[in-house]
Amino acid sequence: MELNAGTLESLIESGGPLVAESVFHQMLQALDCLAMNDIIHRDVKPENILYVSLPDNQCQFQLGDFGLCNRAINAFTYAGTPIYMAPEILFQKGEQTHKVDVWSLFVTMLWTLDIGGFRQRSQNFKSPSEVHESVLFAASNEAAISKIREMAIVKPEERASAAQMLVKCFNGVGLSTPQNQIPALVASPTTIVTKDAAPTPPTPRTRTASKRPSGLQKNAVAAAQYRVDKARIPAQLLLDAFIQPRIPGAFPSDKGTAVKRKWPQKLITDCATPKKMTDQ
Repeated sequence: MELNAGTLESLIESGGPLVAESVFHQMLQALDCLAMNDIIHRDVKPENILYVSLPDNQCQFQLGDFGLCNRAINAFTYAGTPIYMAPEILFQKGEQTHKVDVWSLFVTMLWTLDIGGFRQRSQNFKSPSEVHESVLFAASNEAAISKIREMAIVKPEERASAAQMLVKCFNGVGLSTPQNQIPALVASPTTIVTKDAAPTPPTPRTRTASKRPSGLQKNAVAAAQYRVDKARIPAQLLLDAFIQPRIPGAFPSDKGTAVKRKWPQKLITDCATPKKMTDQ
């Protein structure tokens, strides 16, 4: 290929021709070819898509800047441009596959088509989470991009591949992957979930009170009656009966000894033994 005339970014910003469909088709072909060779580019974005001018106001595009590319088996590092990074790199630091490039190409198309003013807003994003939510919102709600929303599914195993999108959008023209090895594309979701659904709170169980008290209920009633009986005994008398006063310096210090006091056995027995009750 001859020396390029510039990048997709410079072409769009200079008011060049409408090239969204051709750049999309040619980049899918490039990504499918990389996937067949087990290579991940990891930095697909407008600045890294080169072009040369052709007759009739046409362009031929080429994916460039392979400085961050790697084979899938060795791709573990945090790499790329945050606005275009797939969530498995940006947030999860998980396994990287050729699907990360598919996500990046989707974001590149948002920028190229300027969906919802994405071009301007991309300069003002304050956090990766804000970018992520903006991409998912566009995928779920923007009609102009709805045909390729399968490229923006958060889970990479459910995200479309470049080969699947070539089959869906261009009848397989330009495939590197044998068509009989391409799984069927799952129907485009109407809503793309950004977060795991919150667990549904359990429904509180209601119990119907039984007519006869159970064994536990009987014990509870007996304990309550015992507390009432104790309340009838002067509080100070109970304290004196159950709490042995200590002289200053007693346990845990080894200086001095606790004072021992004797109380009538009947008083202690009456305080410690709950009154027997009969079932109502």
